Amino acid sequence: MSDFARNQLAQLSTRMNGGYPRWQSQNLRKLRLPVLDWLSAEIKEKLIAAFQKQDVNAINDALQQAPLAGYRQRSGQLELGW
Repeated sequence: MSDFARNQLAQLSTRMNGGYPRWQSQNLRKLRLPVLDWLSAEIKEKLIAAFQKQDVNAINDALQQAPLAGYRQRSGQLELGW
C-alpha cells in the first residue's frame, strides 16, 4: 500500500491495542485517490509499471511527483482546486 493511501487511512482509522490502525470498511470508502485523467502521461506510466512490479517504493516516488497538493474533497470526490 502506498504511503499516500496509508497516511489517509491512519488519519481516518481508530487505533487498536498496540497502536495498529483498524481499517474498517467505512474508512476505506472515505479513502480519496487522485483522478488518473488529471495526472501526466509520464506519472501514469510510472504508476502502471510500479503496480505491475508490485513495487510500493516506486509507487510512492511516482505519487511524490504528482501534483496532489491542489486536490480538495467535494461531495466524496476529489476536484482540482484552482
